[in-house]
Amino acid sequence: MGGANRRARRLRLGAILLGLVLGPPALLAGVLAVRGTWADERPRLPHCVEDGAVCHVCETPEQGKHVRCAMLMPFALEEVWAAITDYEHLGDVCPCLDFREVQREPDGTCRVRAAASSGLPETVPFDLEVRHEQNLFQYVSTWDQPSGDVTVNRGGWTLTAKGPSLTLVELAVEVQMNHVPTFVLRNINLRRVAETVRGVDQRLRTGSSEKW
Repeated sequence: MGGANRRARRLRLGAILLGLVLGPPALLAGVLAVRGTWADERPRLPHCVEDGAVCHVCETPEQGKHVRCAMLMPFALEEVWAAITDYEHLGDVCPCLDFREVQREPDGTCRVRAAASSGLPETVPFDLEVRHEQNLFQYVSTWDQPSGDVTVNRGGWTLTAKGPSLTLVELAVEVQMNHVPTFVLRNINLRRVAETVRGVDQRLRTGSSEKW
């Protein structure tokens, strides 16, 4: 832990020095680089519903470095699962995604053709094969499928029952693309995973898919 903390301090110091030498734009870029590069060694989890969405960059032996968001929702496991696997309408709670084609297989696998907004007029198309696994107290939806300029596209939802009407919802995402610094993508995805998780919570609370 001491070595990790020292590394984080060096990264922050480097960003500050870069800003002092090159000015405010470089300082902002340095801060974003630190935020998109430095990772916690274990997931941060909310302690109660009032904590809301807890989002950060995390690095674990099982999943490597990724963006992660967790939230306790006052709804049953099956209710949350129905919302996150409704791919035809999931884009409503995350406006950055456009789900164009959804094909559900008999074995429970779901093939999705979609596109992500890039902040420019062009969108980034991608394909996913989403696998579902349901146990007694935990439901998991995962994908790991690069396509086109997207060289890494892996992640998943993990829903864990914490009570009859309480579910821990976790969304993990790691995306890498040709010609785009990964720290930039992680900073974008920090906002997007938060939007998505909060959007699912809002849909369950109000039935509305309006942006939170």
